[in-house]
Amino acid sequence: MDFPDGWAPPDESLAAEVCRQNRRYLPIYLSTLLPRYQLRMRDGELQCHPELSSVAGGLSWSEMREAAAAADLRGTLQTIADLTVEMMQSVCQRVPTLRTAV
Repeated sequence: MDFPDGWAPPDESLAAEVCRQNRRYLPIYLSTLLPRYQLRMRDGELQCHPELSSVAGGLSWSEMREAAAAADLRGTLQTIADLTVEMMQSVCQRVPTLRTAV
């Protein structure tokens, strides 16, 4: 039997273990990551973490928002979300145990 989309049933236990470990580690990872993305009020305006500003080429929070709007970031993210849903639906159709879970 051929699996052109990379799904190989013998790898199911490995995939399940990777998912278990990801779920276990996610709260730990988020507790270190999220503080970097919290906005703080300074001098009457919202400001982001200095590290984030540095990664964004020194842009302030308001400048980042303007750049995102000009680049239609919201539209791009919607496209990514739509394509991800299509991909997940395709996977669910290929895996019998997932077909009934949706």
